[in-house]
Amino acid sequence: MRIRAQDLEAMWRTVWGEARGEPHLGKVTVAHVILNRAALQGWMGRTPYAVCHKRRQFSCWNADDPNSAKAAGVGIGKPSALNALFAVTRVLSGRVADPTDGATHYYAFRAIARPRWAATMRETCRIGGHAFLKRT
Repeated sequence: MRIRAQDLEAMWRTVWGEARGEPHLGKVTVAHVILNRAALQGWMGRTPYAVCHKRRQFSCWNADDPNSAKAAGVGIGKPSALNALFAVTRVLSGRVADPTDGATHYYAFRAIARPRWAATMRETCRIGGHAFLKRT
């Protein structure tokens, strides 16, 4: 998959918006979910940019989510943004294998009950505050 500048930016901003409070491995897993979705070349998007900005797929981009404006406006000079960029570049370079076993979805299991959309999915792992899932 060819990664363009807009893909890289969308990925690190999404990782920041979704996992900035997670350990490094938690950031890595969100980056892998983005790539796993793009690899399917389906309705979730065909590029990392399209995947990240698909309506209602990553809560940090939902207009009604307080993280939306933060994710769009965070500067790359902020240490937490650099940490997100570092995680994404490690994933894109192939330096970090996918610990999610191909997961395409996740949810914050400490904050919410298992969502209805996850009923037909298998949980692959839990890392930080997220449970990762994929279709069986």
